[in-house]
Amino acid sequence: MGVQEKIEDINIDNKEDMQESPLRRSLIIVIGVCMIFLVLSYTIYSNGNDEILLGLIGSVTLESNRINLDNRTIEFEGNSFKTLVEHYVANDGKEIKVCFMGDKEGSRIRLRQVYIPEVYASSYNFVRAEPCPSGTLLSVHSHPNRRCMPSAQDMENYRQLKVSNPSLMVAVICDPGRLYFYD
Repeated sequence: MGVQEKIEDINIDNKEDMQESPLRRSLIIVIGVCMIFLVLSYTIYSNGNDEILLGLIGSVTLESNRINLDNRTIEFEGNSFKTLVEHYVANDGKEIKVCFMGDKEGSRIRLRQVYIPEVYASSYNFVRAEPCPSGTLLSVHSHPNRRCMPSAQDMENYRQLKVSNPSLMVAVICDPGRLYFYD
């Protein structure tokens, strides 16, 4: 066997090694998909991004001064919603509280009056303010940075408020025009 034949044998062997089997190709694809999944899950669940995503999914946006929920229609009359958004934008970086009064006819709620209670303390993640007046149909407070989900403290406050005002609705404004209603 000459040198030329040995070189050809080596080249043939290398060509066979370089050919991918379907199993190897499938394994590479599965590992790649798993790596993409790991990177995406880390990105979504780190720094509370999952809370932002869930809040955006569960929140509703205002259309023609109206919000349609499953079993209710909420109408903001006059400049009532505009007042809420202006107050939200003016207090960027700290939470606010706004109360809405109006009337309720079956599943239709018309909000006509806006009351901005006195705030005793407010920061990035809490607001302590005077209670909404009796007859309030909707109490709204804000959360910054599209964090629409109510906190555990929000839910506890809501349970206490429902005792004294069973028809009260509570929402979080987390972006101009976006509200998260919770019961």
